[in-house]
Amino acid sequence: MRIGILTFHRSDNYGSVLQAFALCEYLRGIGQEAEIVNYEYWYDCRQYMVLRLYSYYYFPVIKTDILSLKMHLRRRKNFKSFRNNYLHISSKKIIHTRTLKSLNKKYDAFIAGSDQIWNFTILNNKINKAFFLQFAEKSKLKIAYAVSMGDNPIPVKLLKSFKSAIKDFNLISFRENSTKQYIESIFPEMNFCTACDPVFLHKKEFYIKTFKIIKCKQDTKYIFLYILGGLKRNLDWIKLSINFAIQNKYAVYYILDKKDMVSSLLKGCYDVSGTSPTNFLSLLMNANFVMSNSFHATAFSIIFNIPFVVFGRNGSNFRMKNLLSYLNMEQLFIDLTKLTSPKENPLYYAMLYNKNIDYNKVNNFIEKMCYKSQNLFSLLDSKK
Repeated sequence: MRIGILTFHRSDNYGSVLQAFALCEYLRGIGQEAEIVNYEYWYDCRQYMVLRLYSYYYFPVIKTDILSLKMHLRRRKNFKSFRNNYLHISSKKIIHTRTLKSLNKKYDAFIAGSDQIWNFTILNNKINKAFFLQFAEKSKLKIAYAVSMGDNPIPVKLLKSFKSAIKDFNLISFRENSTKQYIESIFPEMNFCTACDPVFLHKKEFYIKTFKIIKCKQDTKYIFLYILGGLKRNLDWIKLSINFAIQNKYAVYYILDKKDMVSSLLKGCYDVSGTSPTNFLSLLMNANFVMSNSFHATAFSIIFNIPFVVFGRNGSNFRMKNLLSYLNMEQLFIDLTKLTSPKENPLYYAMLYNKNIDYNKVNNFIEKMCYKSQNLFSLLDSKK
């Protein structure tokens, strides 16, 4: 079938582009004629602009953009190259939702997802016609695949509109089971299911072969830090990680999504911020320990069977806890607000826990999760 995918692919965010890539490649791999619709959702993309002019009435934003300028320019170049080389994107760019109806002439089916395309904070508390496929004609197949809503409930004023927007879907699957349960409690008369994030639809060998990732023999062991939300908000866990690295003689490679302050904390560490998505995976796969507050860094650590730990982050704990809970890895989520002693370093417990993980069992869990998710796409064959 000719399938148009509506998802977050324009943001210069590693998780966004890699999940978009994974879903499209999986569909093409099972014989479907799939591509990502070149819909640019400005409200999500704006946070990754080199100069965020829309927020310049806040002085801290201006300061952050100045400090981050080189990094953001490097990131923009690398993400553009990744999209050109690896993403199958439709040639026509769509900015206004009113032009979406023209897509009905090109595609037989539409898939919304994955990622947080139904998160109403990101959607500016509106029903977005693109991500709810409201432009699709009734004859078209409509699937919501592994959509996430974050940990934000549906605004009360949108409940009626939300129900109207989802009633014509042929299938709706959520990435988080707790989201499925929440939606079922509101709309008990409707059927929903869960599905894994698209990155889990492929095994590690697929990524290694596709992106030509080399497993390096390194003289120096290193920790890979992936930091979302800037330095200010994450100083406590960064400090904890750096101290752990120093005490255990690890080098540190780190990626920041923005530089919102000048700090000596990362002096002597290797700044690889703005690197390409392919190099992001290479850094992660070759690390001795991954420390992050990112869902997709966590997901790829699991796929590559790399020791990892996850730090809490406002608005994202819900997603990461759901994933870890399914795989019985809750001990690797660290909430610094719940530490009993200021001298306690939970990273030592996390390292010990990682050593005892049976990845044969974990990989079997993932296989079962994928098999269930892959079966959802049989709907595409039934509609041919």
